[in-house]
Amino acid sequence: MEDFDGIFGLVIDTKNWYKYNGVRDEVVHKYTLCEVVGAMLISFSRMEIKQVSLCELPNISINKYKQISLEEDSRTKFLCGSVTPMVYIDRYKDKDGNKVESVKIEDNNSWNTDIKLYDSGECILLYDKSGKLRIRSGCDIVVYQCTEKIYLSVNLSTHSIEFTTESSLDSTNLRFKENYFGADITWNMLSVLSNGNKAVQICMDLAEVVKSCDSVLLPSGVRCLHLDEYVDVDKIVCNKEVEHFDGYSNKVGEWFISKETSASFIVDLVKWCMEELLEDDDGSIATYGAEIYEKCNRLSELATELKSRGEYESFIRMLRKPENEDVMYNVLSNLKITVY
Repeated sequence: MEDFDGIFGLVIDTKNWYKYNGVRDEVVHKYTLCEVVGAMLISFSRMEIKQVSLCELPNISINKYKQISLEEDSRTKFLCGSVTPMVYIDRYKDKDGNKVESVKIEDNNSWNTDIKLYDSGECILLYDKSGKLRIRSGCDIVVYQCTEKIYLSVNLSTHSIEFTTESSLDSTNLRFKENYFGADITWNMLSVLSNGNKAVQICMDLAEVVKSCDSVLLPSGVRCLHLDEYVDVDKIVCNKEVEHFDGYSNKVGEWFISKETSASFIVDLVKWCMEELLEDDDGSIATYGAEIYEKCNRLSELATELKSRGEYESFIRMLRKPENEDVMYNVLSNLKITVY
């Protein structure tokens, strides 16, 4: 029996569909009612997308790590009943005149999802029997979240499957959405990113620490470091290229930082130390005093402003001023750094 990680899209009968118009909230909607005749399945380990008929689905293992079957899953059960599954393609213009195209599922002649679901970023892809993508629901890239910052992405123009990062997706001009049917990304799949240390996933220029461990050594080429929540690391040795940090700095016992480390990384590290001090309002005031708390809050806001303009050196000069010595003593009190 073949294994697949999830349903990637649905196959519809384009020769047997029904079109009609409707009005909702004074907006004209053009509907197309289609019969579902199959599904497109995705395997991340084999980097494969395969078309199957509805009759073949019961004989295929899909998302074997999930505890419920297709029949029990509220999002896929409509494919498994005795009633022919149908989908509606909904086309209309929003208040700004932009064309909107979404897909809705009919379950026993009733809507089983709300339109807000698709507006929030998920999509349903529709293919014809020849395997051609017909409806992409306003999407260029389909993404599956693997960790806090790493995704598996499928480019709908080429159907190529690859790992990418949150920052890379945010910087692209292409539209990306998560797949409505979802899929579980296993640790076996992520092992290709581990570089020998399963606690660290490395993708493009990002190193993400996903599990607690004794030590992390950032290899050459890593420019962004992220620590997941609830992760503790005894020691992190940074390369000289690292530029950005995101996470909880108090979860690291000791930092080893190159004397050539960029000002942007230092600012990120100090900024996170400030956020940790400010995290518990009442507790922080009781521990450090209201004056230190207010100073730290102002410096944190200034850091956000100067970072947005790339003025990292300006912020470091600000921290070195005598009037900020008391707040910096408290901010950095739990930070152990060795410069090499």
